[in-house]
Amino acid sequence: MAACLAARLLLALITIWAISVVTFVIVQLPPGDFVDACVAKLSASGSMVSTQEAEASSALYGLDQPIRVQYLEWAAGSCRAMSACRWSGAGRSPRSWATGSGSPSWSRSWRFS
Repeated sequence: MAACLAARLLLALITIWAISVVTFVIVQLPPGDFVDACVAKLSASGSMVSTQEAEASSALYGLDQPIRVQYLEWAAGSCRAMSACRWSGAGRSPRSWATGSGSPSWSRSWRFS
């Protein structure tokens, strides 16, 4: 029984890891990155962005790191984001959100740090 439970737990962990890798690869597939998209958008609106500013932004977001480091930071950030979700509106029901007497406080409590 314990061996079966351990095997199931190991399979679940491997499945979660595989899903996270596939998700990360899909996010990385489009050409360019976030900084390139922002530079293109700013250039289209008439603003000029220097290469030093673009490189500084890439360094700030960790886009200049090797892909394995980017994955580890992405996975760690996902875990932190999931653990940071807090229900600060304890005692309010989802029905009160639907009637307009309150708003879902969880939408204001995401912290990515």
